[in-house]
Amino acid sequence: MANKTLEKYDIHVFSSLSSLNIPGIVAIENYREIDGMLYVLEETIEGNTLQEYLNEGISLKLRKYFMNEILKTMQILHHNSPKIILGSLEPASIWITSNDKVKISVGEQARADNEEWIDIQCIGYLLKTMFPNHEYDALAMQCIHKELTTMEEVISVFKHHRMIDGINIPGFRSKKLSHMIIAGIVYVLIIASCFSGDVIWDDMIITQPVFTALYRLLHLTSCIAIIDICTHWTSLFDEFPYMSDTNPYKRMLGRCIAIIIVLVITVFILMGLDKILL
Repeated sequence: MANKTLEKYDIHVFSSLSSLNIPGIVAIENYREIDGMLYVLEETIEGNTLQEYLNEGISLKLRKYFMNEILKTMQILHHNSPKIILGSLEPASIWITSNDKVKISVGEQARADNEEWIDIQCIGYLLKTMFPNHEYDALAMQCIHKELTTMEEVISVFKHHRMIDGINIPGFRSKKLSHMIIAGIVYVLIIASCFSGDVIWDDMIITQPVFTALYRLLHLTSCIAIIDICTHWTSLFDEFPYMSDTNPYKRMLGRCIAIIIVLVITVFILMGLDKILL
């Protein structure tokens, strides 16, 4: 019956997890102790391990999303009474389901304990593995050197880093000259287009200064929204269909859908203003 056999284990952990419904943990459907061994039957997961995704190469946006889900699960485990310490966070034991849910498989290092720093150190090493381009090196070192003592502190610092990442303007985040030149040209063209007339509403732009200001504001807003959709600048469009899907073709479809929605809304607003101001 078992799909996992453990020689070292804390029976209290598996007893607790089998009765709890924690979305971020691979559910324990049954377990049994026989002659000092623990035989565990886990739920069947349709998906791939985080290690497989990292080997294939996934976007920074997805890695941040997966890390955020892992941290939320760890926080739930540490709020349990007694706290459940996983003791290990290997990408090969973290599963990504077919609908992009993150589930951690509990191993022999897990135990009921109060030493949160053990898991926090594991998070530090996982950060270095998931972000090899050093995006979260500062946070990783804080975790490894025990500068952060609770999961709440880790999550707070992680969210702060994500917010700062969101402020960085697309095209300038990589600090590559070629990217910055292309981004600079695009932004100049966008700003220039905001101050030029439009053939459809040319007469309105000339005769209605209020419409002119609103038109330019909407034009700029829609352009920024499209840049956001294409570059995952912020998390505003994450809830749109397929925007966070692990399948690159579905992500592209999600971006196209989001861009069409933005353009349709912009046109409808302009048509409404046209009728109001005439």
